[in-house]
Amino acid sequence: MCDTGTMTKDFHQVEFGSRTPARAPRESAPEVPSDAVLVPMDQWNRLLGQLGNIHEAGQQLAEARERMARAETENLFLKERIRDLRQRLEDPAEPDAVPDVAPTSEPVVETPAPAVRFEIQLPRWAARLRRHPR
Repeated sequence: MCDTGTMTKDFHQVEFGSRTPARAPRESAPEVPSDAVLVPMDQWNRLLGQLGNIHEAGQQLAEARERMARAETENLFLKERIRDLRQRLEDPAEPDAVPDVAPTSEPVVETPAPAVRFEIQLPRWAARLRRHPR
């Protein structure tokens, strides 16, 4: 049989529905109430870690939902804006429509830039390499 004093250090006591306050650990083996369960410490710590991960995942999910709601709102706003702009372009009687540009008396003619010519002279040995590939 194992020593109950060392066993309590390796286990975490979980009490369910106990009305008595938790007692301070004693040097001798504590009495275990009938509605308590002994859980190994490594499993208890792993469980607490998993609960922490679940909590963090819940927070991330809430933030993602908030970002999604903002994106949907922005999407609706932009769709309405595009619809209004298209309507303005199609309806010329509207005063906010795209203004007509009056032509100037002389049309602006762009002169093309002068062509620049340049030559590359390769050394003779480079020209030979190009003619006779290996």
